[in-house]
Amino acid sequence: MNCRQIEEGTADYLAGDLAPDTRLEFEAHLTDCLTCREAIKAARELWAQLGVLPEASPSPELRLRF
Repeated sequence: MNCRQIEEGTADYLAGDLAPDTRLEFEAHLTDCLTCREAIKAARELWAQLGVLPEASPSPELRLRF
């Protein structure tokens, strides 16, 4: 696996949506690549912050305009 594949698979990795063999390859690359490890760490932190945002809901005025 290369850095480009890691970049493309980051969301699936963080969501736990990678196949087991792909996940092993992904994590093996992270073991050897500091740049990708740091990118995954930053993405994981962002992912966690997104999880605490309140869910947006349309205002009653918006519903009237439709």
